[in-house]
Amino acid sequence: MKTSLLCIAEDNSGLVVWNPYLCQTKWIRLRNTFHRYDVFALGHDNNRNHKILRFLYDAKKYRTGRGRDNDVYDFSSDSWRRVFDVNPHRGELFYYSGVSLKGNSYFFGQEVTIEEEEEEVISQPRDYLLCFDFTTERFGPRLSLPFNPPSPNFDYLTLSWARDEKLAVLYNHYNTREIIEIWISTKIEPNTVSWSTFLTVDTSLINGLPDRFSTFYGPRSFFIDEEKKVAVFFDNKGTETGCYQVAYIIGDNGYFKSVKIGVISNSQWQQGILVCSSYVPSLVQLQD
Repeated sequence: MKTSLLCIAEDNSGLVVWNPYLCQTKWIRLRNTFHRYDVFALGHDNNRNHKILRFLYDAKKYRTGRGRDNDVYDFSSDSWRRVFDVNPHRGELFYYSGVSLKGNSYFFGQEVTIEEEEEEVISQPRDYLLCFDFTTERFGPRLSLPFNPPSPNFDYLTLSWARDEKLAVLYNHYNTREIIEIWISTKIEPNTVSWSTFLTVDTSLINGLPDRFSTFYGPRSFFIDEEKKVAVFFDNKGTETGCYQVAYIIGDNGYFKSVKIGVISNSQWQQGILVCSSYVPSLVQLQD
């Protein structure tokens, strides 16, 4: 049974969990005031009991590098509880990068080491992947990524997934910004991962992409179709008649297709970007 649910921050006091397939919602009240920089992740344990992980934003802790407090909501008890020491790793966790897969949530992390060479201080960032296991309610060990960027300070990483079975990671570097690499996992568990190449695209060779795509498009959200071996990206496009949301479908051998998916009104233009994800219909019942 697949368990694809959506979790949406409704206002300053609660969350709405939504099952689009069954047209059901569940209202969950927060025990602390919601902050705009709070982050939530949805998953389930080995018994299919659904939970929500909350990273609470605290400005003072953020400035001093002490991380965040963490709460877990348990659907079975309809209650929140504080969990401690969930992340034993030093380094910065990119909370907004997270995706859920097979009941767990995955995030990018980065460790920065300082080296001194000939009286010059050099920072050496190293990117990695972390899994939050909703059964143990802890992060697992650092997991390797399938590339070694020449300078992690100038790379772009984005996570996605395919059919609730595989993790997909998109890599794009400022020095070679025309090249987009997408890798998929051949094995993925909280404590291990292996990768294979899915798609490598030189966007400078694709007719139809806007000129600014490779220069200004920082990969934010995407999804893949394994059978057709294509990736789908989203962007905003302005014309003489208005602004539109556009999907770009890119594949092997220069395959390209653009699809206009909606008009952007003036009130929506500054409201943020369109994000996307794979979705598998779920039979999970929400009791509200």
